[in-house]
Amino acid sequence: MLGELRVVNTAFGSRGGRLDVLSPSEAERIHAASLVLLRDCGIRSESDSILQVFRKAGVGVDTRSRVIRVTRDLVETALGTAPKEFVLYSRDGSRDLPLGADRVYFGVGGSPEPFLWDHDL
Repeated sequence: MLGELRVVNTAFGSRGGRLDVLSPSEAERIHAASLVLLRDCGIRSESDSILQVFRKAGVGVDTRSRVIRVTRDLVETALGTAPKEFVLYSRDGSRDLPLGADRVYFGVGGSPEPFLWDHDL
């Protein structure tokens, strides 16, 4: 399938609607806190390739502790280049999900089983 184009089935997902569980100010507070964590605590990676990619991008990488300290500028640049819409492709094309725009989906998030527990069983 690599290199082939396929038509995305747009029959899935409800049109319209939007689920906002956070107010804009709450979302901004979480974003600001995440930027502090990425800068101050960083991300630890066991992958030499990932450490090298960040180092080449000019990001602070501590090779001894394997911690990457991500700056606000890098995050904002990455967010600015992320597509507003994309397709989550299925194996055979029968259940491709165009994400973004005005489509709404509900599901278990791609896990093999729902993370729901009935402790009375």
